[in-house]
Amino acid sequence: MITEYFTFGQSHRHEINGTVYDKDVILRITASSPRAVMEGLFGNQWANQYFNEPRAQFFSRGVIELPDPDAKKLREERDCWIQTAKNLQAQVNGWEAERAELIAKINCRE
Repeated sequence: MITEYFTFGQSHRHEINGTVYDKDVILRITASSPRAVMEGLFGNQWANQYFNEPRAQFFSRGVIELPDPDAKKLREERDCWIQTAKNLQAQVNGWEAERAELIAKINCRE
């Protein structure tokens, strides 16, 4: 197993299982391929990879350990949230279409 450390950029904020991963933390991952775990969880929404623990002075919440090294449960939860967001967006798009139809009907009556 290999241990590597990852940080997030100023605009990268993720919340998984109640834990916030953002610019204020260093994430320690111990796995056979830590970078693959990181990319599986966060895609390209992170900043730097370190092979030695970086100094925590710029990270107010310090080092946190990824609770599930194989990250399967976290990936499943992330995928569920992504699907939920897509479903909500489709619902909003439907409402926008209905709104546009109603506005067109109202404008025709005037």
